[in-house]
Amino acid sequence: MSRTRVLSAGLLAGLLLAGLLLAASPLPATAEPDTKPATAPADANVPQSAIAELEQTFRAKEQPTSQQEAIVIQARQMREVIKFGQGLEAKYPKAPNLYEVQRRMLVAADFIARYQPEADAKALRQEISKRILASNAPAAAKVTPDYFMTLDVVAPTGGEAAKDAQQQIQAFIDRYAKTGATALSLVRASQLAKEAKLDAMDTELLDKMEKQYSEDPQTNMYLRHVGRHPKFVADLTLTDGKKLSLPDDLMGKVVVVDFWATWCGPCVRELPHMKKVYAEYKDKGVAFVGVSLDKPDQKQHLIDFVTKNEMPWPQSYSGKYWQDPTARQYGVEGIPSIWVIGKDGRIFSDNARQDLEGTLDKALAQKTGKQ
Repeated sequence: MSRTRVLSAGLLAGLLLAGLLLAASPLPATAEPDTKPATAPADANVPQSAIAELEQTFRAKEQPTSQQEAIVIQARQMREVIKFGQGLEAKYPKAPNLYEVQRRMLVAADFIARYQPEADAKALRQEISKRILASNAPAAAKVTPDYFMTLDVVAPTGGEAAKDAQQQIQAFIDRYAKTGATALSLVRASQLAKEAKLDAMDTELLDKMEKQYSEDPQTNMYLRHVGRHPKFVADLTLTDGKKLSLPDDLMGKVVVVDFWATWCGPCVRELPHMKKVYAEYKDKGVAFVGVSLDKPDQKQHLIDFVTKNEMPWPQSYSGKYWQDPTARQYGVEGIPSIWVIGKDGRIFSDNARQDLEGTLDKALAQKTGKQ
């Protein structure tokens, strides 16, 4: 059960790289009402309601039947995003938060440049990047546009990497060394190193991210995407009030982490299988933990549901629905989402639902290295 339209697996993976760490800051739960006068001051902020409308423009109104059709439909939507954003730029040319509009435009321009390359696609991406870099945007909002500007210098498409590519990438990293965007800059630097075929530098950057920044949600997602296995770190409050700290409290065991909710139909339908797997593996060194995304004030309902359905494994409950801290930490956007954590506390699989038994067998057989 997901809140967003799901594209085909291949396109979704491409979107991860195209828009990874670029997605704009979340809007408030309730966008502010438009109480500004019809003619707003030139330096007025872009209303959050307008940015929310821009967000809606990303959503395709057609259901694709193939990968290629999905790209065509999505590219069409991206052009609509850019057009809408340009209208906001014209209406609020001096808005302090205009970079939030431009960040979304950059996501759209990058998609087109990657999936439907056109003569002006890269140029548009660069133009938007320049406008963000020249704005008062915070460092975290400037990393990705800076990445695009640097990318065309160190690894132009179809050309050889620049001779000073490593120095250019290091300069990119240094620009964010004393900001709150250090982790994000390392992710983008890793992508630059890959494009420039600087394998040793990329490995060094990945090692640094894994050692120092793996608890950062975006960094953790990137490490998993490139085949690394960062630790699964979460401080959970169980329904009985007890605390469970992962991975420390269950180190040495393989752990199944089940993101679910009582209101989720697919989650409920999955229960018989989960109970079967629990019975089969609980004495083989496997622990089970549920992370409930039930809504506020549903704690007793959750407890009653777990008791009635004889679910003996511990359940955490924050009462924050989709904003559950652990779900947000690991980018869970749809449930059920079943993860397997290895005996060393590292993420073995973030998509174990399709073959949970097979995944557990492999995790149990895995020889753990240094923690």
